[in-house]
Amino acid sequence: MIVPMKKLSVLLFHGQREQFLDALRGLGVVHVTEREGELAGEALALAEKIRRAERAAKALARIAAARRPQPAAPCSDPWSIVERYESLEAQQEAVLQELTALGKEIAALEPWGDFSPQAVERLARAGIRVRFFETTVKKFERLDIKDPAVEIVSRDKTHVRFVLVERGEARLQVDAEEVALPRQSLGEAKKAVEEKKTRAADIARQRDALAAHIDAVSGLVEKLSHDQLFEQARLSMRETAGGKVLALSGWLPANREKQVRRLMDSFAAWYSIEAPSPGDDVPVVLRNDKFSRLFETITGIYSLPSYFEIDPTPFFAPFFMLFVGLCLGDLGYGLIVTACGAVMAARAKPGRRGLCIMVTMLGISTAVAGVLLNSFFGTTIFGGPGIPPGTSLVPAGAEIFSPLGQVQTARGPVFPMMAFALVLGVVQVLLGMALKAVNQFRNGGWQAGIMPVATMLILAGLIVWGAQVNFLDLGMNALIIGPLRIGAFLTAFPAVTGPAMVWIGVALLLLFNNPSLKIFWRPLMGLWELYQLAGGLISNLLSYLRLFALGLSGGLLGAAFNQIAFMFILKDGKPEWATPMAMVTVLLLIIGHAINIGLSAIGAFVHPLRLTFVEFYSNIGFKGGGRVYRPLSAPGNRTAVQS
Repeated sequence: MIVPMKKLSVLLFHGQREQFLDALRGLGVVHVTEREGELAGEALALAEKIRRAERAAKALARIAAARRPQPAAPCSDPWSIVERYESLEAQQEAVLQELTALGKEIAALEPWGDFSPQAVERLARAGIRVRFFETTVKKFERLDIKDPAVEIVSRDKTHVRFVLVERGEARLQVDAEEVALPRQSLGEAKKAVEEKKTRAADIARQRDALAAHIDAVSGLVEKLSHDQLFEQARLSMRETAGGKVLALSGWLPANREKQVRRLMDSFAAWYSIEAPSPGDDVPVVLRNDKFSRLFETITGIYSLPSYFEIDPTPFFAPFFMLFVGLCLGDLGYGLIVTACGAVMAARAKPGRRGLCIMVTMLGISTAVAGVLLNSFFGTTIFGGPGIPPGTSLVPAGAEIFSPLGQVQTARGPVFPMMAFALVLGVVQVLLGMALKAVNQFRNGGWQAGIMPVATMLILAGLIVWGAQVNFLDLGMNALIIGPLRIGAFLTAFPAVTGPAMVWIGVALLLLFNNPSLKIFWRPLMGLWELYQLAGGLISNLLSYLRLFALGLSGGLLGAAFNQIAFMFILKDGKPEWATPMAMVTVLLLIIGHAINIGLSAIGAFVHPLRLTFVEFYSNIGFKGGGRVYRPLSAPGNRTAVQS
């Protein structure tokens, strides 16, 4: 849910500015409304320091995760760590550039061998010039050089490199490319490379040692952020009455109103605390139960909801967890993901533990879905009707433990997973429409909430109507999920139910599609809304079939890897493990299923995101754009929205 907020407006005597802001920071619950415009002065300098400190903190965090250094003693000047890191980084970059230049010099010198450029210079001062040339084999053979002072240095299939020794002032014209070589020998260049590599390793060790101060640097980032908020709050206080009175506005959680009033009463100031008005840019803070809170990270990927919307997190969280499980859909994969998530959660810092627990929950969902889909590392778990004997780990039980497996009926095979995916889609779409109705009723009145109700009636009525006339076999076999015969349940309604719901929904949509229009214009707009609804519903619901497709493709790919791997040890149709080829089989199983987990995990994350941000969000009319609630507070104060 979105925490209720209230607007604070203050008029204060200018002499109390610093004292008032210090008191606000100590309270730690007021989000100060910033003045529009660019940062200036101290706020701009703080923004630059925050950027540099965050950059250093991210780099040191990566090093600390890889090296796991012992925590260092408390640092009295964390900013010196940032500056030291930046200095070492600049030195490292300079050394890498020098290594690159030396590499080019070595590449240029190697074809000519290890000679002394200083000796060549001494010969030049004595009147003997040594010139270096490079040309193709064909051009070299056509050269008319009779001077005996020509020496071929190296030759390959395509090029010839040679030197020409000249005396006196005359310079021979040669049809070849004259090469200007570096002023150091090949041996000196290689020695310089080793020195630079040693220097780079030493810089890397010094930089890695700074990772022990990651906590101090992270604390510095937090402190600078709070200092920036303070400075922005100071700049946001508008001067009125010739600069004698300062005006400030902000936002506070409604459950903190009493504490804010006590603080305001301690100053000689005028203030008001009131509810937000439509159109106000209210900052947003989410407060959900322990389960839904795990998925607030997913909410933040797209956008925070507007303050005047419903928080979608608790409504999409169970679906997202279920969708990921169905897309991976394997008991073995689920156990691996669960174990990895649990280990990460046990070792993670408090700020990241929620994300690791979410991974664990997704692993549990995958394991449960694997049982429902009858798959363990691509192998059938339970045998039963339609499953070849000897191909399952357990001889029987498919009817009970895998209700989403293939079912044989008199009219052919039925895949309950397809029905399950569609039913999930219908339930989520109807939930989205219901949330849209509630939100629009809350913000725009009863007429604004009728159109989502109309779309719900149309969708539900079409499903009931289709089942009653057995459209696409909906009333018989197409809607069977384990013991649940949803199609038969829908046909139990009176025959008039489906058509009545559809036509009532159409009538409401034509009359209440846009309450701001005149009544005689609404049917025309309603026809356009009906067209969009028809196209949108079909595409939305069909998108949920990908849950079946992704789960099926992952299972089939896992089974294919199993078949390829076991080909090396099959004898008379049975695996023989007492053979050297068993190591090949094990290696192929590990590599194959690792690839399958990786590929399936991508689809299992991306497609549930799509179903959430496209299908579900479009049906709830999600607008987003909410601003993060950032109260003016001291570092470590995290009690702003607690009850």
